[in-house]
Amino acid sequence: IIWFYCPTKYCNHCYHQHLEALATCFFFLTMVRFEATALAALALYLPASSAADRLRGSSPSSPQEAVVVTASVEENNPFIDIQRAGIDRSLASIHVESELSFVSDEQLGALGEYISRYSVDGNTDIPETCPLDYEGDVDPYHPDSYTTLGSGRSLMGEMDMDQEMDHSHMHYVQSECNAMLDMATCVDWSLWFDTNNITMSSEVKIPCGECVTLDAGPGQDMEGLTLEFEQGLNIVGKLVIPSGADIQLITKYVFVQGVLEMPPPPAGTPISSEDSGPKVKITLYGTEEVIFNPDEATENSHKGGEAVSAKAFVVAGGRVDVRALDPGCPGWVKLQSVTYGAALPNIALNKPATQSSTYNNAGDGASSAVDGNYNSFTHTNCWKGINEWWKVDLADLYTISSITVGNRLDCCGGRFHDATFYFYDENDEEVYVMPTSGGIGNKKSFSVGASVDARYVKVTIGDQDCLQIGEFEVYGWKASEGIPLENMDRLHVGEEAANCWKSPGSRIMLTSDTYEWDDSHIEVVADVPSEPGTIAVYPLTKKKSAVDETFGYPDFAVEVALLDRSLIIEGAKDEGEFATLGGHFIVLHTPHVHQHLEGALLQNMGQQGKLGRYPLHFHMSECVHGSTLSKNVIWKSNQRCVVVHGSHNVTVSENVAFDTKGHCFMLEDGGEWDNVFYKNLGAKVG
Repeated sequence: IIWFYCPTKYCNHCYHQHLEALATCFFFLTMVRFEATALAALALYLPASSAADRLRGSSPSSPQEAVVVTASVEENNPFIDIQRAGIDRSLASIHVESELSFVSDEQLGALGEYISRYSVDGNTDIPETCPLDYEGDVDPYHPDSYTTLGSGRSLMGEMDMDQEMDHSHMHYVQSECNAMLDMATCVDWSLWFDTNNITMSSEVKIPCGECVTLDAGPGQDMEGLTLEFEQGLNIVGKLVIPSGADIQLITKYVFVQGVLEMPPPPAGTPISSEDSGPKVKITLYGTEEVIFNPDEATENSHKGGEAVSAKAFVVAGGRVDVRALDPGCPGWVKLQSVTYGAALPNIALNKPATQSSTYNNAGDGASSAVDGNYNSFTHTNCWKGINEWWKVDLADLYTISSITVGNRLDCCGGRFHDATFYFYDENDEEVYVMPTSGGIGNKKSFSVGASVDARYVKVTIGDQDCLQIGEFEVYGWKASEGIPLENMDRLHVGEEAANCWKSPGSRIMLTSDTYEWDDSHIEVVADVPSEPGTIAVYPLTKKKSAVDETFGYPDFAVEVALLDRSLIIEGAKDEGEFATLGGHFIVLHTPHVHQHLEGALLQNMGQQGKLGRYPLHFHMSECVHGSTLSKNVIWKSNQRCVVVHGSHNVTVSENVAFDTKGHCFMLEDGGEWDNVFYKNLGAKVG
C-alpha cells in the first residue's frame, strides 16, 4: 500500500493560489500512470475540502476522515492506470471552513462524472479527451485563466476579482484553409522556389493550403545542398521532407502553422552517422528576439504577435508528424556482454615532451610524464599569468582513441582539474580541441573518438595554477595503417539495436557504472564486420558492467544508446554572453492536435536562464491526446530536456538525454494530466 498525504496548509495554499490543487491534492493519483510490477492499493489522504464534498455529493462530516482511492493490478501487468481507480463512496465527506465559490457546479460535476465514468463498474475505456477540457469563458484549471479569492492576485498579475478574463487568444487552432492538405498534390521545392539562390534574404513561406516536398532525396535536385533563410522558414501550408533526404537548412526560426511531415524510412534502414549517410540538419541561428505573428490567412491572424526568443522552432496551430527512424529501432538498450579485444599500446611512452615552464627545479621534467613511472611527476610554475601547458610529440600521425592522465600522488592532486586537450597534425596545426570538466582523482581516462588524427597532444588546466602530471598515456594506432581487428571491442546489444546502429562512425554512449555521475563515455562504431546482435567499436575507454556480469541483476548493467540521428535540430553555437543561448522547440498553445516527433537529435538546445526555452516543450496546449515524443536524443542541452507545461495526454518514451543542464524530464506545474513518461534515459545531467 502506498499512502500519499497532502498537508492542510499546502492544500489551502493550492486552493487559494493555484486552483490546480484539484490535480495536485486530490486527482493527482487519478491522472498519473505508475510503472510497477505489483501494487495492491493506493490511498490518498485529504484535508478539509469543499471540492471533495461537492464532488461526492455528500454532507459534511468529521474532518479526520479521508477519501481513499483504490486500484487492483493483474499479475505480471507492469502498469497501473490510476485513472481507472474508484472512490470509496462509503466514507463520509470532509468538513470544510470555506467554499470555492468561483468553481462552478458545472465544472465540479464534470470532474465527478469523469471519475465515476472511467473508474467504476469495470469500465476500462480510455477517454479520448482530457477530463478538464472545459469549454467556457473562464477555464479555472489552467494557470493563465483564473483568479483567486481574497487578494485578487493571479499568475497574470493584479486584477479585480469581478473582472471577466477572456483567454481565447491564448489558443492557436488549425486553419480551415489547410482542411484539404491530405489530398493536395505536393510540388517539389526546386520548382516552387529558385534553387539558384541558396541564400534567401526574406522569409520563406509555404502558403496555407499548399504542399511542398523538399526534393533532397537520392538523385534529386536538392540533394546535398545547404539553404540559408535569413528571415526564417514559415510553414503555413505543408512541407514534406522525404525519407533519405540529405540537406542542411540554416534559418533564424521555423514556424509550423500548417503541417511538417517526415515519413519513416524503410524497415531495416540504419541510422546515419555524423560522417556518413544522408541527414537532414536544421540549424537555428541568431541572438535577437523573434516575434511569432500568426499568418493572415489563418483563423489565428487576429491574435497578435508573441515573443518566442531567438533560434525558435515554434509549432502554433500546426502539426508536426516526424518519424525519422525505423520504428523497430530501440531508443536505448542494456549492455548484454562485451568481447574485449587486445589492449592498444600507449603510444606516448618515452616520446619527446615539453612544457611551458619548470617550477624551481621541482618535479622531474616534462619527460617524467611519459616514463611509465607514476611516482615521478612534472611541475610547472604557478600563477604566473598564463595557463601552463604540457605537450608530447608522438613522432608520427596517430588516430587517437583515448587518453589516461595519472595525477601527482604525494600531494596536491586537486590542482589538475577542468583540463583541455589540444590535438595538432604533423605541421603542428590545431585539428581538434577537447574540453573536460572536474578533477581526475588519482587517475582518469578520457574517450577521444576515432576521427582525431594527430601527432602532437597538449594539455592545459582550468586556471593558472601549477600543472602537475604523474603520467600521461595516449592510446591509438598509426593513421596510415588503421586499427588491427584484434584490438576491436564488440558490444552485444541485440539484433534490433545492432542493425540500426551499425553505420561506421556512429557515436555510442555508455552510461556510468560507478558512483561518479560523469563516468559515462562515448565510443565510436568501427567499419568492420561483426556478428549478429553485436557492434564493433574502437577500444572502450574503460571496461563496463554488462548483464552477464551482474549475477542475475540486469539493472546493474550499463545502458547503451546511439547519439546520432538522421534528423538533426541544433542551435548554432555563439560566444561570450550568448554561449548558452541554444535553440528551442515549443508546441505553443495548440490544443487538440496530435503532435509526433520521433527520431531527432536535438543538439545545443535550451537557453540557460530563459523561462520556457527548453529543447522540447509542450506549453499550455491543454489536451493533445495521442501526442508523442519518442526516441529522440537531447545532447549538450543548456537548459533541461523535455518539459510538459499545462498540457495533457503526452507520451514521452525512450528518449535519451546526455550531457545536459538542469532538471531533465519535467512536469512544470504538477497540474498536468495523464502524461506518460516511459523508459527515458538521462546520463551526465548536470
